[in-house]
Amino acid sequence: MDNEMRLQKYLAMANVASRRASEKIITDGRVKVNGKTVTELGTKVTDGDEVEVDGKKVQLEKKKYYIIDFDSVRHYVNCILWLYRIRYLAPVSNYNRKWYFGSK
Repeated sequence: MDNEMRLQKYLAMANVASRRASEKIITDGRVKVNGKTVTELGTKVTDGDEVEVDGKKVQLEKKKYYIIDFDSVRHYVNCILWLYRIRYLAPVSNYNRKWYFGSK
């Protein structure tokens, strides 16, 4: 199942530019979708479309999130060791003694 989204949002989620800056990039004719130059705002794209900005491919990053509940010191130490091995994780928030981690 392919999710459609506006091209501006796609570029913003792919960390190319903000939504407003993405609109300028699109109207300048710097974006290609499936090999065709797009200059119209509101163009819809799906996960399977090839999007290029200035000749470079753009893809959405797949992110993973982990919820960790430290109910004891033993679990806390095990989780810290596990996170150290994975690396590339950053704490997102601490809500009610549960830490939420997301990949960078």
